[in-house]
Amino acid sequence: MDMWRLEAMEPNENALEKDYAAIGRKQMQEHAFQDAIQSYQNAIYISDTAENWANLGTAYLKIGEIGRAEKYLEYALEGDGSLAAHRTILLEHYIKQEKPNQALYHASRMMRRSQNDERSQYLIGRAFMKNAMWNEAADAFQQVLTLSPDHIWAANNAAFCALQTGDHSLVVSLLEPFAESEKMTPLMYNNLGVAYERAKRPIDAALAFRKALNDRPAYVKAKINIARVWASLSQEQRDEAQAVVVHSNNNQSSSLSPALQP
Repeated sequence: MDMWRLEAMEPNENALEKDYAAIGRKQMQEHAFQDAIQSYQNAIYISDTAENWANLGTAYLKIGEIGRAEKYLEYALEGDGSLAAHRTILLEHYIKQEKPNQALYHASRMMRRSQNDERSQYLIGRAFMKNAMWNEAADAFQQVLTLSPDHIWAANNAAFCALQTGDHSLVVSLLEPFAESEKMTPLMYNNLGVAYERAKRPIDAALAFRKALNDRPAYVKAKINIARVWASLSQEQRDEAQAVVVHSNNNQSSSLSPALQP
């Protein structure tokens, strides 16, 4: 059975002049998704357009009807590639569903049209990450930072990609500006520490791993990393690291943090 015969629903005879697409959009905003589906079915009966199919697919996505949602959104975007908002919705869905090939397909088609859209560029970066396309992903996340310099997750993701390609100086330049930010997570400090270590900055690496452990004492990767780096430090370097710790504690203690000394 073709899609139109399956989904199109004839409105009541006295309601043919209603703008069912507009009604459906309002119902979506109110989270009345089942009602929105019926409105979009009415809209398709009156006007079999790509946008109406895209709206119907989006409504089905909201209630977990994944098969229909993907089918109708793909159909709509094949017919009208200008439906950027719906392509963004479908791309985010494929990323969450761990469907990297489909995500890459739509990310590739969004690239040129979404240079100035922060959310789209972020999703494009994530799609490239899912496909281990590290350089392309890093470029997308750096575009997000151009649009929104305080986007710490874009910085972290770009840094992670740079770690995969061995560009340790880029990792440092991306994460270091956020080093004192309350938004920094243990994961981010650990990534920064790895970059410092590979850039031959072991003291900075040890201190970054320490910050990760301060926030998450059971963080196994950071524990392993700090133990390795600490073992490589000379006594002079250890003394220097301890001095930084003491300074950061406002000179309240002269002892080295247990998180820094394995």
